Amino acid sequence: MNVTAFGFTAGGEYTWGNYAGPSTGLLAQRAGLRASTNWALSTTYTAGPIRVGGFYGQGTRDNGNLAVIGNGISVAGNTLVAAALPDRRQTVWGFGAAYTIAPGMDLVANYTRVNDRNLANNALNPLYIVQSRREIDFFMLGTRIAF
Repeated sequence: MNVTAFGFTAGGEYTWGNYAGPSTGLLAQRAGLRASTNWALSTTYTAGPIRVGGFYGQGTRDNGNLAVIGNGISVAGNTLVAAALPDRRQTVWGFGAAYTIAPGMDLVANYTRVNDRNLANNALNPLYIVQSRREIDFFMLGTRIAF
């Protein structure tokens, strides 16, 4: 949803449901997982040929449970118990600017920062799962042509 007045545009989204992928291109969620959520807010200001803006958003995905050796149900001589795994959490924010050179042609610049906290699974030992953290910085400078 967007609202525009006096050169400002503010917008936001909130998405929730039983899905495993990003809010676009939703993937089916495996049984036993809780709902995922996304929310984002943004604002821009336009003054003549110049536009500036920024955004912030967060997303959470349920990683479910992991069966580990402990007190619980006996399977093939081992006792298994479900342990809750931490949720995947993603945060993104950024800002940018655009200058209209001519109708349909803009010079654009954008900086985006992504923080992704999730689980890293060791392919040789699927029970060895650790918290992973990725921080991504992205800067873009270019032109946009629309006709």
